[in-house]
Amino acid sequence: MKFKMVRILCLFLLLIFASAGSIAQTQLDSLLYEYKNQIGSKKIETGIRISSYYDNDNLFKSLEYANEVLAFAQEFGTANNLLTAYNRLGIVFYKLGDLSKSNDNFLEAVRLVNQLGSDSKSIESRLMNNIANNYDELKRSRLAIKYYKKSLVLKRQMSDSARYSITLNNMALAYSNLKYYDSAYTVLRDALAIDVLLNDKVSEAYSNGSLGEVFLHEKEADSATFYLNQSLMFFTKIPDTGYVLAYYHQKLGEVGLITNQLEQAHNHFKKALNFALEVGAKPIEKDCYKGLEMVAMGLGNFEKAYEYSQLYAQLQDTLYKTESAQKLNAIETSYQIKNKEQEISILSANAQVNEYKLYAAAAIIFLVIILLGFMYYRYLFKARANQVLKQKNNTIEKQNKEIMDSVEYAKGIQEAILPEFSSIESIYNSAYLYYKPSQVVSGDFYWADEINENIILVLADGTGHGVPGAFLSVMGTSLLKQIITEDKICKPDEILKKLNNKVREGLGQSKLGSSLKDGMDVAVCTYNKRNKRLSFAGAKRPMILKKGNELEVIKGSRNSVGGALSAGSQYDIHFFDLEKGDAIVFFTDGIVDQFGGTENKKFLTKRLLNVFEKSNGINGIKLYFEEEMKEWQGSREQTDDMLLLAVEI
Repeated sequence: MKFKMVRILCLFLLLIFASAGSIAQTQLDSLLYEYKNQIGSKKIETGIRISSYYDNDNLFKSLEYANEVLAFAQEFGTANNLLTAYNRLGIVFYKLGDLSKSNDNFLEAVRLVNQLGSDSKSIESRLMNNIANNYDELKRSRLAIKYYKKSLVLKRQMSDSARYSITLNNMALAYSNLKYYDSAYTVLRDALAIDVLLNDKVSEAYSNGSLGEVFLHEKEADSATFYLNQSLMFFTKIPDTGYVLAYYHQKLGEVGLITNQLEQAHNHFKKALNFALEVGAKPIEKDCYKGLEMVAMGLGNFEKAYEYSQLYAQLQDTLYKTESAQKLNAIETSYQIKNKEQEISILSANAQVNEYKLYAAAAIIFLVIILLGFMYYRYLFKARANQVLKQKNNTIEKQNKEIMDSVEYAKGIQEAILPEFSSIESIYNSAYLYYKPSQVVSGDFYWADEINENIILVLADGTGHGVPGAFLSVMGTSLLKQIITEDKICKPDEILKKLNNKVREGLGQSKLGSSLKDGMDVAVCTYNKRNKRLSFAGAKRPMILKKGNELEVIKGSRNSVGGALSAGSQYDIHFFDLEKGDAIVFFTDGIVDQFGGTENKKFLTKRLLNVFEKSNGINGIKLYFEEEMKEWQGSREQTDDMLLLAVEI
């Protein structure tokens, strides 16, 4: 069973109840009190929230409130209330594994959407997502993707970024079912970028879980285990998430089966089964019985295998009936009726307009034939050719605008992820940043943080530039935050080793035969304020140290971070005692590889050092470097992303 519906049900709920179980119970008590004392639409809205609350630990309680809400909506509610109630019941029955009743309620919801028209975009977007989930459950992934796309269009119209990421996750799993793995990864990258931009930890955990599922479909066990465990660890800390925990334990059980780690698989399936039985998640219960049957067969326990196969068969007969598919077809037909009516209306209007045009054109042609003859036909030919050319140009311009809008949006995401430069200025005595992407987005990035008495500064140059490089920068920034801010690792060589391992895991480079060669060159330094000692380690990136009037270039190790040859890489560490006024400079290769000058040569490190020699402090570096680079480059095209970061102790 694909884990989609739970994202819609749980995302809002988990954001409310993630702090502690006692707070969650207090808010539930508050909702129950309001529900008891409310009337009309307010009572219906509160009932929907209570039903959603119970989704993760008591599906039968969730069903009880959903049925009550529908009864109130039928008696006292508006058409929108009734639409929301039918959609809620469809979701609950889906999670209970009763696709027949789920489709009944979605069909009623679709009929109401057809009546309400544009006033119901929000619920219609969720309804399209839910219908797509049912199609994917019935192994009709192509039709599921069609409805996910409808949902995304509606969410874009409403600027619904949070739920946009949820639907992208669902669509990625549908692509994965069709073995369109590249499409799945592309969609999930977009989802993760949105999650990071919104700082939405819950949705980010779901996106990691979806990556794990795609890797599982590809039978890439290491990467699947890594991402599934990331999600499982997050949700284990949150109360009332039995449905989620059941789902991810069941998926990790599947990983154990494909790697023949049968004891590990057995443990995960048993944990998943316990959670599924607790919350009433019949589809996950069914999948656990199938997994336990396979484990028992592998261990030679044929009696136990037969017992589990019988339990699986009983649930399979209960959950999946042919009428589910038939009722889902009715939903498709009903929704298409709405679209067909709109198309007929448009075609009728166009036909009337075309009729008027025809009469006018006939009159003009008659007069022109009399007056101009051959010249008219020549003019008509040119006019038609120009119109076709104009239409093509308009199409190209529209496509280019859509592409650039997407890239500009990605730029906003990347700028939001990078640390505010003012935070670096507040840490150091003085600081200077030169950041100039060669395209709209950049593969170069920087990171800074202060842990106790240690100030950590990082500069990285990702493989390539533009959109591929920007994705690596988003990934690198997220991993550095985990390594430095969350895990409190401060030693530069250890940061690089940890980052290398996580990049390899994240890009699947640890598996044999991986075709992904991407990576990044990174420079890391840590300054201890108490003993005034600086430690530095580099992965193919150097550091320039300025002490007084003396300049020293400290080279990094020859190993990069990530890439095909980076397994087990070690990084040399260097130590320096600093005084007030000493400066540290990091830079990417886009600075020294820029072509320019009268002979069109590279800028090179030597010329960069000459600039620093005649500079007095950070302000001097800023003044001389920018003037020198501008004069050197002239009107030539920028070769690569440029990033230079200088700080003064």
